[in-house]
Amino acid sequence: MVNPIYDKLADKVSAEYSREGLIAIGKVDSDLESSISTKYYV
Repeated sequence: MVNPIYDKLADKVSAEYSREGLIAIGKVDSDLESSISTKYYV
């Protein structure tokens, strides 16, 4: 599972790029949000 990797990434990015709005990281359940998965080729 990649969740722990993304959690570490989010922590590191938050620490290094703390200015609001500079970088955004999100998590989407592609089983529940299939339209988003299709739109962004996930």
